Amino acid sequence: MSDPPAPEDLFRTVLEALPHGVCVYGPDRRVRLVNAAYQRIMEGSEVAVGEHHADIVARRVASGEYGPQTEEALRLMQEDFSNPRAYEQIRTRPNGTVVVARIVPLPDGGQAAVFTDVTRRAKAEAAARQRTQTLQAMLDNQPDGLALFDGEGFLIAANALAARLTGLGEETMRPGRHVDELRLLQLASLEFGDISSPAARDAIARSRGTIAETGRFVRTRPDGTVLEVRTDPMPGGGFIRAYRDVTEERRARAELEAARDAAEAASRAKTGFLATMTHELRTPLHAVIGFSEAILEEARPEVVRDHAKEVLAAGRQLLGLVDGLLEATRIEAGTLSLRGAVLDPLPILRAAATSARRAADGAGIAFEESLPAALPAMRGDGGRLRQVLDALISNAVKFTPAGGRVTLSAAPLEGGGMEIAVADTGIGMAAEDIPRAFEAFTQLEAGLSRRYAGSGLGLYLSRALAGAMGIGLELHSTPGKGTTVRLAVPPAEESSA
Repeated sequence: MSDPPAPEDLFRTVLEALPHGVCVYGPDRRVRLVNAAYQRIMEGSEVAVGEHHADIVARRVASGEYGPQTEEALRLMQEDFSNPRAYEQIRTRPNGTVVVARIVPLPDGGQAAVFTDVTRRAKAEAAARQRTQTLQAMLDNQPDGLALFDGEGFLIAANALAARLTGLGEETMRPGRHVDELRLLQLASLEFGDISSPAARDAIARSRGTIAETGRFVRTRPDGTVLEVRTDPMPGGGFIRAYRDVTEERRARAELEAARDAAEAASRAKTGFLATMTHELRTPLHAVIGFSEAILEEARPEVVRDHAKEVLAAGRQLLGLVDGLLEATRIEAGTLSLRGAVLDPLPILRAAATSARRAADGAGIAFEESLPAALPAMRGDGGRLRQVLDALISNAVKFTPAGGRVTLSAAPLEGGGMEIAVADTGIGMAAEDIPRAFEAFTQLEAGLSRRYAGSGLGLYLSRALAGAMGIGLELHSTPGKGTTVRLAVPPAEESSA
């Protein structure tokens, strides 16, 4: 049986078997011991037993061994023997080898330097960082906010857009956070609105379901942004959540739908207009043609005269329809011009009342006027003011059954100006129908079987003409109780007409 190896031989055997490089310096700072792994790791900068530490350092500095870390390496080595302490340093050698150097002081005043080749690990870490950076760059260049979660719901990566659209911010939405934790932070910051809101209740319900539950939903953020959130599974587990700002898309869609609705409404209006105007034009034309034929066959002067009056009335009716159409065309084209002279409105009101009384008598309706002895001057176009009054009174007479009453009144206002009102006890209209009544060529009763004739331009032209003279027009109506139209006429010096 052989004797056991001496402790020193055993130590050398173990030292040579280590994968780490070991170099031991004595108190005199000379190499006392070095193993083969050290020489292999430090290939090109090997050391010899007995070599002084200062000579080794000088040689390595001259060869560029420490590279950009030269000053730091010299500082640390100067402190090694004056103030022995353990420390660790990682550096890349000129040949590309990455080493970790651990310096440990020894009890006898020397030190041991243990070197480990971590090149493969460093390359793997660099590759992993590169992949992470590549993934992050890909995420950051996506048009949508993206967040990747693993199979347990922990965040792997997210781009800045996802952090912004979720309301969390980049600092909060960092890898390692759980999806439920992020959702709780959103709830706490009222990202889904008040806790009792449908969006918040829906978020709470989703947190109780499957982590990677796929699907799509749309919600509105507190700042009004409309967000589409989509969740899709990833191969091998986990899921990806995409956040898309669809605010502009929804707005554009709404505008398209509004344009479509407007186009359809315009088409319906055109159809209704053609039907209405055809009927309105045919009626006086039939009168013109019929009475003209009668005149040709009639020899009695008095009968011819009566027929001629009917032709004249029908012609004037046709002229009124054509004038209304031309006025509407000018208004739509923005070419309507008004004269803006200072005038006394009272004679115009009285003339309109005289004409209205004849129309009301013919319809079996009482007509009343309540006009003061004097009214403030106004600025506007006298002919257009008369046109507005005639249209409003004609409407009032038309929609008031026999036995009813139409009233024309005017009164000065405190502070200047005046109010003119046309009121009737007619059929009235519902509040929701009032805006439609001011649309061109619109009749609240559609079709040829409607009870009340007309082109549907009266109120439309009245408001446009009044507005062009700086006169405000308001209509108040109650079904079955009548309608009142008020004209607010500003003082002559304030009108811009």
